[in-house]
Amino acid sequence: MLSSVVVGLLAVVVVAHEIQERAILQPLDHFSEPSSARLLFSQRYFVDNQYYRPGGPILIYSVGERTALASDLSDGWIGELARETGGLAVLLEQRFYGDSIPDPLRFDTANGTNVLQYLSVEHIMADIKRFVEQVNRMAPDWVGPPRRHGRRKTPIVLVGGSFAGSLMVWTKQRYPDLESLAIASSAPLRAVDGYWEFDKMMAERLPCARALSEAVRTIDEILDRGDAMQIAALKRRFGLEHVASDNDFVAALAIQASSLIQAPAGLQSKESIAGYCSEFGRPGLEFAAGIEALARVTRKYGQSHRIVPTSECPETGDDLAWLWQQCTELGMWQTAPLQNSTHAAEAAWFPHRLRSRRLSVDFYEQQCDKFSSDVLLTAGELDPWLYLTAVWEMRRLASNALLIGNASHAEDLIGTTEDGQTNPEVLGARLKIIEAVEHNGDNIGRQDEQQTRGVPPPAGFASHGGQALPPPPGQGFGPGYGLQGPSGQPPQGQGFGQGYGPQGHGGPSPPPGQGYGRPPQQGQGPPPPGYSQGQGPGGPPPPGYGQQQQQGSGEPSRPRGQGAGDAGLQWVTASNGHIPPNPVQGGIESDGRPLFVARAIYKGGLHPGKAGQHLGGGGCTIGYGHKEIGISEYQVLCGDASKLRWVAQEGTLNIQGCVAFPAGHEESGEPLYVAKTLHDRSQQLGKCAPHIKKGMSFPYGHKELTTEKYMVLCYADAKGAAP
Repeated sequence: MLSSVVVGLLAVVVVAHEIQERAILQPLDHFSEPSSARLLFSQRYFVDNQYYRPGGPILIYSVGERTALASDLSDGWIGELARETGGLAVLLEQRFYGDSIPDPLRFDTANGTNVLQYLSVEHIMADIKRFVEQVNRMAPDWVGPPRRHGRRKTPIVLVGGSFAGSLMVWTKQRYPDLESLAIASSAPLRAVDGYWEFDKMMAERLPCARALSEAVRTIDEILDRGDAMQIAALKRRFGLEHVASDNDFVAALAIQASSLIQAPAGLQSKESIAGYCSEFGRPGLEFAAGIEALARVTRKYGQSHRIVPTSECPETGDDLAWLWQQCTELGMWQTAPLQNSTHAAEAAWFPHRLRSRRLSVDFYEQQCDKFSSDVLLTAGELDPWLYLTAVWEMRRLASNALLIGNASHAEDLIGTTEDGQTNPEVLGARLKIIEAVEHNGDNIGRQDEQQTRGVPPPAGFASHGGQALPPPPGQGFGPGYGLQGPSGQPPQGQGFGQGYGPQGHGGPSPPPGQGYGRPPQQGQGPPPPGYSQGQGPGGPPPPGYGQQQQQGSGEPSRPRGQGAGDAGLQWVTASNGHIPPNPVQGGIESDGRPLFVARAIYKGGLHPGKAGQHLGGGGCTIGYGHKEIGISEYQVLCGDASKLRWVAQEGTLNIQGCVAFPAGHEESGEPLYVAKTLHDRSQQLGKCAPHIKKGMSFPYGHKELTTEKYMVLCYADAKGAAP
């Protein structure tokens, strides 16, 4: 029999070099009073001490919304992290998953309520906090005696990917005095009801996206016609004839492609993207070729995964728990882009719909009615959940937000892949994680010696005064996190700062500081920056420009601060991030910060670009020589925007029926015009001209990028003069 040592409520069983299963008693309700009357349940966790060295970190890992397994420690990268840092690897199972499920009958009887009400982000965060507090008093045989005053404490590191990563970040924000480092990979930190951007990433990675989209559209047409015999034949073709609901049928068709896109490339040897798409090149039979191809891959997927249609609803289990969390707090349903007139922005930003339009927020929420500082953020650039992560918002603003090239969902936390290869970019990110963990331990040691609070981040990471990582200026994740708190109201902090309210037609985002609360319903925001019906991208056309100086002079022809002819506009000289009054806003960042039309002299030319108080390099950037160039003295266009309009272009600049407004020139004297385009969920400003490759270039991410789809700024009337 294994010996055990009990410390407080924490039962510790120590066997060297084996992964041991243990449990801690947690309050079912952390917030009830008095505490002595709280009901307890057993929360499972695993410990692997084979790599632990005295003074090494305790790595508290979570797999989030599924059953925790001992193999998660032995096979995942968390074991490698423990080996590299001399750490103790601990896997904490989330409440209501796996074996960490309260007894429904006991608790329902005692409380007279549904026990699932205690499955909330607030309670999960409290579980983590209490577990960390218990870890600091672990048995000597586990981590060694605790270091007292003047000696180093045991550093704590919270690690998670995907939703588990979100929990670690939120826990640090809710409990800023919790001495620990949080490492979050692919962690969605924006709560939205419908997340159709998942399919945008899927379309970019699937070579057969167009064929799949056509098949989905045809299936929708068949279902819409309502011919019972034809629908029955369609379902038989897919091996799903027992699925009565048409909506459940189309939901099943989206599972495989979504799973492939989310899995790292090295884990796709059995069911690869290439293998999936190869089916779409074979000839069809009864139905269109695309439908037959989709039917083949669906049948294979169902057979290989032993999927059996059922109408039963489980009373316990991981699926039920995750559905409850999505319904009550998180949302994040994978939906199709809407195609009605109020969502023209979505249609323009993403033309290929890869799942049935029946898969709306309403469809998913029908299931809901069945129920009675110190953070290191990582995400892969191929992760379909990227647009909900803080890495996406902060990738160019904070050095502790790592965007990993050619990597998918939480790939940096996954162990060696089946092909034995690891993406070099992932290896680089792992080295930074190891460095962060090691530096965090050093910092905690210094803190203890100095009797200070707050853990400085490691060298190379932004300093935040010991508090949880703040989001970009103008936003705020607050302590808020989801759609509603335990009481049904938005949690403290009102969500995430930059919120999208009920706009309806893709207008600009509301001012920073307005949180989500409950995200808007269908027909409301947040459309991504896109082409709204009857308007320019993202709403009314931004203010435009007036008369330009003579070409070839290298300097503005008008006196400093004066402007642009008879159009009621003027170029106003500014510097070092200053924006003059009444500026012309031509673009917008993905986080809602405005970009103003600007120009600057560089290497003998006068180049249109963008200005903003948040831009580095002096407040203005232009594109030149394949680079983003920062300029500290520039001109911002100010005045009346109604004198101008935006005209869509594709490819080489070729304007008919309007006159482009000249805003600058090359060193050779060739004219340059103002242009804008959609990029990375933002509207970016740049320049266009017939001699520019693809048509437009713009500064972004330290590079000068080009695009074939853009809009050029023109005079409001075809005569080339302002009205």
